[in-house]
Amino acid sequence: MNRNAGLFRWATVPAILGLLFVGMARAADNENDGLKKKILELNKITGEDTIESKAIELIKDKVNTLKLLKVADDMAKLDSKQFNYNTAFILGIAAHQLKSTDVAMRLFRVCEKKARDLKSSKKLIDAFERIINILDDTKKFEESEELCQKILEEQFDEELERVKPFIMERLIQAKTKQGKVEDALKLTDTLIKLDEGGWYFLRLKG
Repeated sequence: MNRNAGLFRWATVPAILGLLFVGMARAADNENDGLKKKILELNKITGEDTIESKAIELIKDKVNTLKLLKVADDMAKLDSKQFNYNTAFILGIAAHQLKSTDVAMRLFRVCEKKARDLKSSKKLIDAFERIINILDDTKKFEESEELCQKILEEQFDEELERVKPFIMERLIQAKTKQGKVEDALKLTDTLIKLDEGGWYFLRLKG
């Protein structure tokens, strides 16, 4: 009787473990579903001040936001259409500040694509600026230089044309950080001439 009871107990261990793993998987799925719902709620956010305040809120809640970013990153890889520009931008800011730079980069690339779809130069410029910041922060100056050059060659609209001198500034900074000082100085002199004696690019040369 005791021997049979012992065998019964051992036989039920795999079943119990199986039920435990199923329960854990369901709990994880439920948590992911909850996080996905929170991400989709961000699609309702509009306005620059609201976007900034929401990003700050997420940054302060580091532990939960890192979980949120993992789900958002998976969503971005599978189907970025699930969230809009503002959602990707908010999450991108949070990811960058929380040092999840790869996630931030993917989210801001989503922003770039959505800005093009919307034909919004402002959104496109904002996305480019964030991407350049990440490249500079991670000391990927060569990639930063290449991106700046790509932007300068791009024809989008008048608003993008107006900011190109400042993209040139970022290009010059990227070149300088790589030790390409002579090239950087030549480009700076070009900007000084275009600015007709203004102080801004003269300061950059200094």
